[in-house]
Amino acid sequence: MKYSDIYRLYSTSQPKDAIHQALREVPVDDSDEQYEDRSPLHLACQYGDAEGVKILLERDAEPNTKDANGSTPIHILGRTSADRADEDKLKEIAVMLMEHGANIPRSAKNTTALIECVRNRHFKMAEAIINSGARVNSTDLNGENVLFGLCAASGDIKRDIQFAKKELDESVQYSYPENKIEEIRSRIARLEDDGEAAYRLARRLVEEDKTDPEDKSNSGKTAWDAAIENKAMKIAAFLSGSDPDVDELSTLHGNMDIFQAMYMKDMEALDAILRSGADLQTVCEHKDMYDFEGKSPLACAFSWFDSIQDAPAMILNGGANPNYRFPNEETAFSVWVSKDYFCKDTEVYKGLLDLMKEKGWNPELPVDTEGNTALALSCRHTGYRLGKTAFGWLLKGKADPNAANLSGQTPMMILFGGHKANEKYVPYGWSAGSDDPTEILEKLLEAGADVNKTDNRGNTLLHYVAACCRDSMAQKAIELLLDFKLPDVNAVNNEGKTAMDVAADYNNDNLVRLLLKYS
Repeated sequence: MKYSDIYRLYSTSQPKDAIHQALREVPVDDSDEQYEDRSPLHLACQYGDAEGVKILLERDAEPNTKDANGSTPIHILGRTSADRADEDKLKEIAVMLMEHGANIPRSAKNTTALIECVRNRHFKMAEAIINSGARVNSTDLNGENVLFGLCAASGDIKRDIQFAKKELDESVQYSYPENKIEEIRSRIARLEDDGEAAYRLARRLVEEDKTDPEDKSNSGKTAWDAAIENKAMKIAAFLSGSDPDVDELSTLHGNMDIFQAMYMKDMEALDAILRSGADLQTVCEHKDMYDFEGKSPLACAFSWFDSIQDAPAMILNGGANPNYRFPNEETAFSVWVSKDYFCKDTEVYKGLLDLMKEKGWNPELPVDTEGNTALALSCRHTGYRLGKTAFGWLLKGKADPNAANLSGQTPMMILFGGHKANEKYVPYGWSAGSDDPTEILEKLLEAGADVNKTDNRGNTLLHYVAACCRDSMAQKAIELLLDFKLPDVNAVNNEGKTAMDVAADYNNDNLVRLLLKYS
């Protein structure tokens, strides 16, 4: 009788009596290179055969013999698939192996039997290992201890529960057979029990000082970080100092802050954090969150609007001040309007603008470091669907079309490439806010925009048009202004330049010739 014979008996599901008789006959140290040099004891553990393990141990099989991969039988046992495992049998086998001297810390290469059994949700086996008094704080190849494994397993269980509940809803909706519905309910109950078992094991390991929750993996992460990444919020809450058995909200947010919840796109956690009374007039200090750092919660929600569309309304309804200015003088609106989004439904944008107004937003206040109002900044971004929608919404709400920023620039000047500049640089010359700025210009003029306004450096609207527009676009802008009132073509700025001079600087010969007609 050889190992290969035993393997064929197990793999072809032969009667247990035949397998056990073969185990009484095979040399306990027999192995086969074709099967990774595993022993009969490895094989009995792989198939969760408690009686087979007992037979081999009584024949003095070595519980710490290693296969070609460096795995001992108890490690193979821990890797058994959860779908086909009898958890009580696995626990029974683990106890037998440890009673015969199975070593847990050295049970495998770059991992341990304990780490693998929790990853595979064999929590009864894990409990038996902990009860044995074995050292359980070993780590795997990534420097992660058993707490990390519990966090990963807990997250997987949570996702399985969500999928199962969705399946249950569909089964009820489509009137599946009652036995099918009951099977799904039973599966959900088992999964919930597994989730609780993972939490209890993590709690026990920490409370009994068997593992240190502050230990970091090779990547510098703690078990709490792993819990958050896997959305194992109950474990995360405990690891960060809360008692989940008392603090129900902590089991939903895991003691993340509001920025972490949004970065993880966890709306359930965000809701719990808002219900906990989080400070919403603050800025993100997480340097690793490049899109969030330095921004308020509302601004972060807007920044990732495509991914977390519900977040802005949740935060506004949670008490965020839409007028709040960051230390750098930016606001949530300036962050929001400066980006293009996949959302094509302008009613969504209008709804959020309405909500901001309802929550006290004053669009006439400066919204960015340049001192622009919301209307002016919208003019800069009318090439985006949101910018154009906000522009129309603001004009409809009677926003001031002549409000000047800190540089004296009006919304029309911003529309035609106006920007902040120091004394060394001119404040014009950027591209227009949209491919056809004359459409927006017309609406501003109809709303009463003053074409004779000058900025702090004496530039008129024509100076901006001359630097920004080319050929036909410049002609369209001039013709439109003629329908209202053309600014003084001969007006000079503080540098002594007229709009024609600026057009010449930008090699805009057609515009120079056009302006000469009105000089």
